[in-house]
Amino acid sequence: MAPLKEVMWRCVVCYWGEKFTYSIVEVYYDGIDLQGISLSMGKGSRNKNVAIIGSGIAGLAAGHYLRHLNCEMYEAKPFLSLAGHGMELNDGKMIDIPLRVIHPEYYPRLFSLCRELGVKLRKLEHSGSFTLSNREEYFEYFSFSFFNKRINFVKPSWNYLKLGVGFLRFYRLSKKYMNNESYEKISFEEFLKRHKISKITTKLIILPLLSSICTCNYEELKKFPARVLLEMISRIAGPFPMERFLSGTKDVESALKGSLDKIYLDSKVQKIEVHDEYVEIHVNGQSKKYDHVVIATEAHLVKDFLVDNLHTNSFLSELNKIPYKTTDTIIHFVDNNCEQVLQEKSLHYQEHLSGKEAKASMWLNKVEPRLHLKENTMQTWNPELQEVNGEIKRTSLNRALMTVESYQAVKKLRDHKHQRISFVGSYLAKGVPLLEGGVESAFLLSKRL
Repeated sequence: MAPLKEVMWRCVVCYWGEKFTYSIVEVYYDGIDLQGISLSMGKGSRNKNVAIIGSGIAGLAAGHYLRHLNCEMYEAKPFLSLAGHGMELNDGKMIDIPLRVIHPEYYPRLFSLCRELGVKLRKLEHSGSFTLSNREEYFEYFSFSFFNKRINFVKPSWNYLKLGVGFLRFYRLSKKYMNNESYEKISFEEFLKRHKISKITTKLIILPLLSSICTCNYEELKKFPARVLLEMISRIAGPFPMERFLSGTKDVESALKGSLDKIYLDSKVQKIEVHDEYVEIHVNGQSKKYDHVVIATEAHLVKDFLVDNLHTNSFLSELNKIPYKTTDTIIHFVDNNCEQVLQEKSLHYQEHLSGKEAKASMWLNKVEPRLHLKENTMQTWNPELQEVNGEIKRTSLNRALMTVESYQAVKKLRDHKHQRISFVGSYLAKGVPLLEGGVESAFLLSKRL
């Protein structure tokens, strides 16, 4: 391993039935404060040694669900990835980048995990608007919670109502075909044509909305398997309100990391060799053997360290079919004359000048009142300009895209069972690659390891 500046030892006593057991926890880090790391023991045997590569939601959830085994985590960055891209304020509070907004119907496994961990959530009431590149507003909606139900309504105007009716038809068709497996084999573009969805509604509402969730441009979105997007929209546009982690994803990260026996930060894996009897990991000039390895990195990175042999060549072939996209998210100040601030909108979609993609901005003062921000502050995904006035922080993040072909590859990866190697990640989702996919893939892995 790399030279370690400090080692923290902790004795953890667990009670199962009438028997006490204990274990020593070693947490390795390189100058990073990892207070709160502890060991959570499950009821199973701990004689299997497992390495987890990557510390996003999938890797941390895998460590939690596999806590009955000896799990060690390797992370290439000097921080855990789930909340590590956020921006820390002077008072120690964190702004999540990207801002995580989840829905109980589309994130059931994540909601279940939050309840198990005691991570608190809060309902998000929001309003939004859609504008052209010249900032001309063409659609506006409001949303609020009433007895745990979400009430949506559109600003009364003929043009707004026409778009609203067009979207309602799309929503109803989504609910009708969301479980039709044949729609996994046609693209979203084909679905729009087949069902003659209004071109105006598609261009002005459907594409900006869905492309901002999937973090891609319009052409990339149209290549998604139709069923994937239909299921998502049928669930998130339903009657239940969106929710946020009460204090951000740091709460989830802190709760999950305690399940791991060891965490190695600043430890980029150079090579993984899968053998019949063990898996050997090479990191920082040294190697270590494990009974099983769980790869929780982005799919397109696996080829850089996983040795291609009889055990792995079929996996690498399918992983290479999964496309990725890099986009920017920025935190920036806006003045009091900003239209979104004047109209008190939480969420704002605006078309780029090219007409081929959109950006989405969230007014943090309204969405995150816990932060008590003094300046009007926005988080914008996919900003059109390379330089934005008032920019505080810019972060580039990768997200898996989907095509009809890549979805079939993902199905094969989900079905694979190997004695020495497993994969978890949002890209393995049955739906859009989001946090839920990472948690669900880790949960399913725990059922067979």
